Amino acid sequence: MTTISKKAVTAMTAIFATLIGFGESKAQSVSCVADTIRVCDNTEGEYWSLSVDNIPAGYSQFVVYYSTSLQPAATLTAQTDVNSLKNNRFDIRIDNHTLSSVSGGVEAGMADITYKIVDVQFSNSAFDRVPVTVKGSGQTTWRVFGTPVADDNLPDDDPHRLSVISPLNNCGYEATIKTENTWANISKWRWIVADKETFSIIPNGSSAELSTPHYANGHLQTDAKTIRVTIVKTVGGLCSASIARDFTLYGSPEVNLYRGDGFPSDEPILICSSIDEDENSYIDAEFSLAGHAPFTVTLNTGHQTTQDIAGTGKFRNLHITEASLIAVAEVIDRNGCKATEETTHGEITVLDRKPHPQFPTDTIACQETHTRLSVIPTDEDHSFKWGVAEKSKDIDARIYGTTHEASASSTMWSTVDYYVIETADEEDYDDDMGRHHFYAACPSDSAFVTVNYTMPLRYPNGFSPNGDGHNDRLIIEGLPPENMITVVDRRGKKVFEATNYRNNWKAEGVDDGYYVYFFKGQGIKTVKETLAIKRTK
Repeated sequence: MTTISKKAVTAMTAIFATLIGFGESKAQSVSCVADTIRVCDNTEGEYWSLSVDNIPAGYSQFVVYYSTSLQPAATLTAQTDVNSLKNNRFDIRIDNHTLSSVSGGVEAGMADITYKIVDVQFSNSAFDRVPVTVKGSGQTTWRVFGTPVADDNLPDDDPHRLSVISPLNNCGYEATIKTENTWANISKWRWIVADKETFSIIPNGSSAELSTPHYANGHLQTDAKTIRVTIVKTVGGLCSASIARDFTLYGSPEVNLYRGDGFPSDEPILICSSIDEDENSYIDAEFSLAGHAPFTVTLNTGHQTTQDIAGTGKFRNLHITEASLIAVAEVIDRNGCKATEETTHGEITVLDRKPHPQFPTDTIACQETHTRLSVIPTDEDHSFKWGVAEKSKDIDARIYGTTHEASASSTMWSTVDYYVIETADEEDYDDDMGRHHFYAACPSDSAFVTVNYTMPLRYPNGFSPNGDGHNDRLIIEGLPPENMITVVDRRGKKVFEATNYRNNWKAEGVDDGYYVYFFKGQGIKTVKETLAIKRTK
């Protein structure tokens, strides 16, 4: 038997490999550049890239057999000249129509398509083949996102529709612009208003609203300004579309309110509300307007007028029936924009001269024969006159002022009704600045108060009914109107009794001597006192 050395076997193997076309003994391999690729469905010129190792000598073609998840039963072929493998890389072009066919019918706007290597070979003109090893998974997944289309003309049910709705309000102080989209897979709305950019993240949202900058204190206060709003919709953080719209934002009108009689508006206007036809119950108010005419001006009193041009206007003969603070409630211009708090100025204070005196309480309880009555006046500069209602006349025509000393003329309990009359007299004068003031007199008004005189009780222990005009009666000072008295002798025999006693008993038919009397009255418990009756000295 002939023995072949190990060295000879190695040499023969190399020769055989060369003859059958395997070239060098280094193994050839290929791998995918990326496992997952994110792409938009309208992307042009996307490529599936493969990395090739150890290109064998003597072979001109590089052939890849692959399949896709779109056609899993079919085997596709891609080949290139070996000299075209720049940097040992082979790019297989992916048709954008293929990408769009993946996402177009998907509601979520996203789908995956997988490319997988079936076989890879090097070949030459003699049809020799060199197999290539596939490293890794040998496949790449393309995550395809649908690209929104910025077209208002698309049907409402088109999942790519992205549109801008006109401003809900185009006044500069509250303009709101709204976008809508029927596509559910929204990752971000991107707003660009003029040079100001705002982001609003709305997962799975289908619409968004944007409030424009507030210009009330700036140049847009009464002017108009055109701003551009750009809405950019981004899907998957990768695919986007945008729409730009120009909107005219109108400024809010500006109004100043002031007195219409030439006097400073910080000085109150005085009226007499009780006289319907009195000139002092009618006032004028002026205002100035800036902005886009015509305007409708409404006061908080309900009075309204229309002003055709910017400038000065007037409310004439406003009938004011009570003290009030007059202000502008609303101004609307031709664009439907309203004056704001920042663009509304001025107010008019109206005070009522009509007398309306009041007492702190309707009833006063007094335990003295004298009490001071005080009235709360409408104006201390008015004139006052006091009187007793029972007599229907003034107490003293010389008494003026907000206080009065009232007194009871009896030692018994008594009730007296007092009244006070307050009068707003006519005023006609020039002030320190030489301005003339005239106010007609207002009708007088009155107030009433009841004084209940509750005198301190004093119980006597004797009297002398001898007819000399001195101490002839049993007198109990501070006697209440409702009472009862009983007089008995030492044996308890009743000698006198009276209900609602009026200090008029003279002991008729009763002998001199010592007695006991019992007294009770309104708010008074029964009192027991001794009583001496003595007619002679």
